[in-house]
Amino acid sequence: MQFSRLTLGEIPQIGNFLMSVWTAKYGEMGFQNFDENYLKWILGGPHKDRNFLLGGKIQNELMTYCSFLHHRILYSGNLLEGYLVTHMTLAPYLGSQVRFNCLLQTAGYIEKLYLSPNCDFMYFFSEGAKSVPELFRHLLGKYTKMDVKDIYQFSFNQFLLAAKELLKYCQENAEAINKVQVRDALEKDFGGITGLFNRASNSKAEFIVQMTEGELKHYFCGHPTHRTAVIEIQGIIEGFINYYPLEIIKGGKASEFVIIEYLILDHTNIDYMAALLKEAVNHAVEVGAKGVVIENGTYLDLDECRVLGVKPTFRKMRMTIWSKNNLVKNLDGFRCSVK
Repeated sequence: MQFSRLTLGEIPQIGNFLMSVWTAKYGEMGFQNFDENYLKWILGGPHKDRNFLLGGKIQNELMTYCSFLHHRILYSGNLLEGYLVTHMTLAPYLGSQVRFNCLLQTAGYIEKLYLSPNCDFMYFFSEGAKSVPELFRHLLGKYTKMDVKDIYQFSFNQFLLAAKELLKYCQENAEAINKVQVRDALEKDFGGITGLFNRASNSKAEFIVQMTEGELKHYFCGHPTHRTAVIEIQGIIEGFINYYPLEIIKGGKASEFVIIEYLILDHTNIDYMAALLKEAVNHAVEVGAKGVVIENGTYLDLDECRVLGVKPTFRKMRMTIWSKNNLVKNLDGFRCSVK
């Protein structure tokens, strides 16, 4: 098997491989549709040259794949650089020894990137049967120079927005909410949106991705179905919401859910929050989505959100962070991609 760094030109092959394997392995649990637009959004953008797409092929047919997506993270006042390791996939029809060798070679690439001077951390997400990071914890600890004592794990739930409860709140508080002016984001807004997006909490130990204005534009607008709305008061962006429909395939059937990410300068302002969330609910109705999902709510004040219908799901996720010299050893929450 030949391992190499893949290019964005190979996205169609990557997408076909992920769809075939994930349909077989995770079809009953549900997974996102890895279409070309989705992969170009996730893997592309201004920082695409810093991403590392690893593929193993036999006779030019992809047999294993893993994405290493470069991120800058602000943690406890320190700016760190590293990678989100994601989409780790092996063809199920490979023999056990070949699969093990694939994992070992992937572990070797992880070690090489991790031990490079410009890498402070790597992080993984896992859930349920998708426990490849747990296997890698064993492999990396046994076969590489990466220290298992430098691992920190953080568990969290995903959240759903109960549309009826939100709309009830909006109706009961219509006078106040109607005064909140929410509009589509304009080109001129992205400087202010970026400043708010990169802003650190004064009270929490958070793991916060940092983006340039160009990177954030791609993150929010790099897919044709994505939408961003803002609240602007006297030239200051007081809040934003980014939302988009994501196709989930489960049991051979495709359903759409609207995925949202939002942030408000004054996190106690419930009316601002309600006005932004209402945008996403209206969009969900417009596209016929089954629900509105907050993939990561760890950075939100859940006591404030609960009255608007933000509720935890039973979907339990685990974030595993491997950082040099145990740099990341405590988290109250995070704001970074879980893709």
